[in-house]
Amino acid sequence: MSSPSSRPLVPALRLAPPATLVDRLRAHDRDAARELFDRHADKVERAVGSVMGFDDDVQDVVQDAFVAALDGIAGFRGDDDALGPWVRVIGVRLALKKLRWRRTRQWFGWAGSAHVPRLIGPARTDTQAALVRAHAVLEQLPLGERVAFGLRFIEGLRLEEVAEATGVSLATAKRRLRGARARFSALAASDALLRDWLDEPDEPDAPQQEDVP
Repeated sequence: MSSPSSRPLVPALRLAPPATLVDRLRAHDRDAARELFDRHADKVERAVGSVMGFDDDVQDVVQDAFVAALDGIAGFRGDDDALGPWVRVIGVRLALKKLRWRRTRQWFGWAGSAHVPRLIGPARTDTQAALVRAHAVLEQLPLGERVAFGLRFIEGLRLEEVAEATGVSLATAKRRLRGARARFSALAASDALLRDWLDEPDEPDAPQQEDVP
C-alpha cells in the first residue's frame, strides 16, 4: 500500500482534443467558415472554371458552393480532409446546373443577359490562348462530355474524382471521356495550339461492367 504522501494531491487533468474544423463549422463559427474558404477556394474555383471556361459566373458559382456547404454541414459525414473535395463536388454540380439552365434558354430561344463571356486581354500567354480555344471547342460537345473533359484534362482530376464530382458511375465517366476525346480531337485537329492536347494516353480502363445509360 502506498503511503499517503505518495498519492497525487490533484487528479491529473485530461485535456479535451482541439475541435476539428468540421465541429467548428457545425457550431457556426465564423472564423471556421473563413478558414474553409481560404483553404479550398482556389481548388473549387479551378474545378468550376474547368467546367464553365472563362465565364463571369464562375465566382458566383464558387460562392454559392461554399454557402451550400455551410448550409449542409450538419449532414456532412467526412473529416477535415474530405471538406475540400466535398465543396468541389458541390461547385461542379452547381456549374453543371447553370450550364443546363443556359442550354434550356437557348433551346426555347430566350434572349437576355444570362451569360456575358469574360474577355481575355490580347497579352495572354499561349497556355491561356489554348484554354480559351479549348473551351470554345468544348461548348460544341454534349454537356456531360464537356464537363467530364474539363475536369479530367483541364483540372487534372482522377477518373474516380470525375465520376464523384459529376454524380455518375466510374464506367459512365469513362464512357463520356472516350466520347469527349474523340469529338475534341476531331474538332481541334486543325488548330495548332490544340492538336497535341490529348497526345498523352489516358489511364487504362479497369475491367468492369458497364452500367445502363
